[in-house]
Amino acid sequence: MDIESASTSGERPRRDPDREGQQPALGATEALVAAAEAELGIRFPDELREAWKTCNCNEVAGWRIFPVLDPANPRKTCGSVTYENLKGAWGQEVMAKGLVSIGANGTGIQLVLKVESGQAGSQVFRWHHATGRLTPWKPGIAAIAASATRSREFVLGRLRASGRTGSRPGQPGGLRCHSKSPPGRRKRSPPPCTWHAVACRGGV
Repeated sequence: MDIESASTSGERPRRDPDREGQQPALGATEALVAAAEAELGIRFPDELREAWKTCNCNEVAGWRIFPVLDPANPRKTCGSVTYENLKGAWGQEVMAKGLVSIGANGTGIQLVLKVESGQAGSQVFRWHHATGRLTPWKPGIAAIAASATRSREFVLGRLRASGRTGSRPGQPGGLRCHSKSPPGRRKRSPPPCTWHAVACRGGV
């Protein structure tokens, strides 16, 4: 059973001994990115690799960029780039066309990269599941990198301003993901994202 399946079935997932006792990091480690690449048999472009290392949970204009699975935080990094491509609704179809999916907007349309000889290109396309048509995604991979940087800076800024840097979510002085919206705000479910990204959306 893989880590993501284990995290939803109640089985205790395997953890990285080097990360034991640490709070979930904002960015993925090089080892986690490399593990995802090895599982998919694909080398991702440097811009995307660095974006994951900067902030492993990212959204751009309504598109959820798939995170790299972090065994130290499996529930918040589920729906990872490996899971979505190997077991997701459209992943196998996408990969059969020589593509790899890196994001989605919840409608079945995917953000994909072309893969040649195991190397994913840096140009991002929209893949339409109904037609199989590819169209360039105008914001491009630079928008993903820029959003990751902004997300990281915003979260760190809030932590510094609150004096709660280093606290774990859910503990005294830490950032928490609330299940209920504050009074006067419409309740909405947080995205399948890491706790720090939820904090960015007002879950402090």
